[in-house]
Amino acid sequence: DDRKLGLNCNLSQVHSQVWYTTNMRSGLSSPALEALSAAIDQLEAEDVSFVLGAELVDMQRLQDRMAAQGARRLAVFDRERGFAADGSCSTVAWLRVIAGLQRRRPDRVSVARQLGELPQTSAAFARGEITYAHVAGICRTADQLGTALVAGAEPILVPAARELNAGKFGYVTAYLRHTVDPDGALDDAIEERRRSYLHLS
Repeated sequence: DDRKLGLNCNLSQVHSQVWYTTNMRSGLSSPALEALSAAIDQLEAEDVSFVLGAELVDMQRLQDRMAAQGARRLAVFDRERGFAADGSCSTVAWLRVIAGLQRRRPDRVSVARQLGELPQTSAAFARGEITYAHVAGICRTADQLGTALVAGAEPILVPAARELNAGKFGYVTAYLRHTVDPDGALDDAIEERRRSYLHLS
């Protein structure tokens, strides 16, 4: 029954946490990640008494590229039900146990699932040309309007994402939603206002 399923999920989450803690103590899981860790150690050892703005831009771009690789691997992990190997009930449950990852980016599973159907978005993300926030906005729009429609709009959306910050890019995706699905956009606006009212009250 539901109570038994919930108990099994809770027990599997404890098992997941033990597995994660034990394996993280024994080193990283691939040579590529070991090399990446060594590069980060080099950065940590550098003198940072003076920093160029270009260095900060480069570091942000590399962070975005890392996020893209994380999403790429998460999509495979989710599709192949990797979470079941240690008894977890879902990818979301597995992420929630592992270092609180799901709380940091609650939409990460949805994003990972959508990216495989959005080739231009995925490629720009992998190159560090757009941020996770841009990608999440595109994938959220795909959830609302359908992946095929948003994939067809990528020649417009991706260049806009390259040029605009995430906040301004939100107006682009909102305009697309309003144009294609005005009733849905209106319903979302009403729901958002209702939530704001409840929060204030």
